[in-house]
Amino acid sequence: MGVFSLAVLCAANFVYARDSEYWNLETYSVKLSDSLNYVTCTEWRFKNSMKYNYLFKVETGPSYTLNKYFDLAGYYVYEEKNSNN
Repeated sequence: MGVFSLAVLCAANFVYARDSEYWNLETYSVKLSDSLNYVTCTEWRFKNSMKYNYLFKVETGPSYTLNKYFDLAGYYVYEEKNSNN
């Protein structure tokens, strides 16, 4: 048990040291009819301990519900990248 705990702690520190990004994804949906929705998804990615906005992306478009498990959607995507460190 002790060796496993040590391995998990070492892996967590390695991942944390190499990945200092924060991702935020929000989804908003407006029901237009029983099977048709209008969906907007926004995504922000911050790097270097939240010092600057690396990526901003918006996906928006209609979504048609096929059944309980599947939706069919066509999206327009706007993306803005910032490569400053």
